[in-house]
Amino acid sequence: MSTPLKVATYNVHSCVGSDWKYSPARVASTLAALGSDLIALQEIEANDEFQQTRLWSEAHHDDQPELLRSLSGMKHVRFAKCINCIATGTLSNGKEKHNKPECKGRFGVAILSNLDILDERTLVFKKYKKKTFRNVLAVKVEFNNTPLWFLCTHLGCHSGPEQHAQSLELAEFIKELSADGTPVLLAGDTNSPPWFAAMRHLRNSVPMVDTWASANACDCSTTFPALGLPCCYSWTCCPPMLKLDHIYATQTSQVTCVGTRVHVNGDSEGGGSEAVDLQASDHRPLSAMFNVRPGVEVADVNVIER
Repeated sequence: MSTPLKVATYNVHSCVGSDWKYSPARVASTLAALGSDLIALQEIEANDEFQQTRLWSEAHHDDQPELLRSLSGMKHVRFAKCINCIATGTLSNGKEKHNKPECKGRFGVAILSNLDILDERTLVFKKYKKKTFRNVLAVKVEFNNTPLWFLCTHLGCHSGPEQHAQSLELAEFIKELSADGTPVLLAGDTNSPPWFAAMRHLRNSVPMVDTWASANACDCSTTFPALGLPCCYSWTCCPPMLKLDHIYATQTSQVTCVGTRVHVNGDSEGGGSEAVDLQASDHRPLSAMFNVRPGVEVADVNVIER
């Protein structure tokens, strides 16, 4: 008898929405509405002082990972910093400093979990030219008497070669974690559509199964930007343009993906009054449901997209 495990990934954009309003409460409500056991979060901040950490962010003194855990009702949180940062100004006329003494904002990725966390690992990717450091966070949990690793990552942007270089390191990290047969689930914003070299490398070298895979070749479910085309940022009339968020599973794992979903306004699967608000971030949340079968190795994965 299999037991469903629900995981999700969500780039929270420093809790600044598509309407440019800073609201951790709105992001937390969306997280609670997902009803997931494990959630991977990207572009998240923990400020040690009141400051603006990234150019798109707002000045605050919040520990966003802990705040989102508390407000969403999740049990556990882990955070992995990739840079210390401080920003002044706006996207159009501002600037940032990274990893200097005056940088009191920590920026990176996080994982929320309703399962006990048994172990954790982190990896900071090698710096690519002059681009910002990126990283991956891994937590080990147990579900249905089966241990598994859940990973959250956020690969570089604006450069396919950067993402590919990071995917080489990420693939080796996953191989190390799964060397003893432990299943691995990878979730995050890879800034890469499925056909990019980075995604092909993960699928082929580890190997891993992409839960976007579907028998419906015409499916065009996408996650970015959250409110559709740039000219429609304040509306929900247009679908997003790109598949930038992904959930993968190692092929030799004991988990079978039975469904994946891009969430829209009003979705509520957490059992409470919370609902998904697409203005909470510039990405849409993506979730996947897995059946976990102890002691059974699955040769392939069947995905049902809704």
